[in-house]
This record gives sequence, structure tokens and C-alpha cells, in this order.
Amino acid sequence: MNDESNFEEKSGNIPRRDFLKNTILAAGVAAIFPFSLNGQTKMMNKYGLYGKLQAQAGKGKELGEILLKAAKLMENAKGCILYIVNKEVGNPDSVYIIEVWESKEDHDKSLGVPGVSELIKQALPILAEKPTGGTTLEVLGGKGLK
Repeated sequence: MNDESNFEEKSGNIPRRDFLKNTILAAGVAAIFPFSLNGQTKMMNKYGLYGKLQAQAGKGKELGEILLKAAKLMENAKGCILYIVNKEVGNPDSVYIIEVWESKEDHDKSLGVPGVSELIKQALPILAEKPTGGTTLEVLGGKGLK
């Protein structure tokens, strides 16, 4: 371990790359801050997911295109507030998905939207690793969310 990483571990400093990744996560998923209603703070309690899919080498663009087709299908899915597909800068085979839903039930039902299972079947063979299911989030609020 080099002196710089040792310093970061001991001091609690977060490496710049990890800090930026976590900042983007917070901003993209929720831009988390409570909103005010008649002077009282109210939480939104939406259902959120943050996931990463790692494509096989050279297959990131194809995976991204498949997920953008899924995003298009989600435009009319009941309860879908946000479905964003992202590519990691510096690692074009890593694709991140940020989703915000009215409820977990709405998300679960979206897997039955016509065309979704076909897109899943297209994506699975080009993944470098098995999907983990992502990180489940309770969305509190933020810009762009109602």
C-alpha cells in the first residue's frame, strides 16, 4: 500500500474518484433534500434503485443501447418517475441505472411490461458478471421529483 492510500484510510479521507462517484449517485438518485409544505418538512418515501451492470469487454455500448430501449418502455410504466442510464467515464463497459418509482410494487410490475423480458434476454449474454440486484434506496425528495 502506498503512503497516499494509507493516509486516506487513516484520516478517513475519501479518494477523489470515490467521492465523485458517491456525489453523482446522491445527485442523480434524489438530489436528496426534504421539501417544505406549509412550513413543515415532508419526506417523499419513493422507491429507488441504483445498480451497476458490467458488460463484457467492448460490449458496454451495446448494453447501454439495450438499457436505453428499456428506459423508453418505462416512459409509460405506471409509477415510473425516473429511469436513467449512465456510462462510467473511463470504463465504457460499466453501465449504471438510476430508477425512482412511486412504490416497489410499481417497479416489480414493470418487469411485466411488454418488451422488457426480451431486453433482459438480450442483455444477459453480454454481461461480464451476474447482476447483483443493485442498491435499494428510500428516495426522500429533490429537484425533478414530485
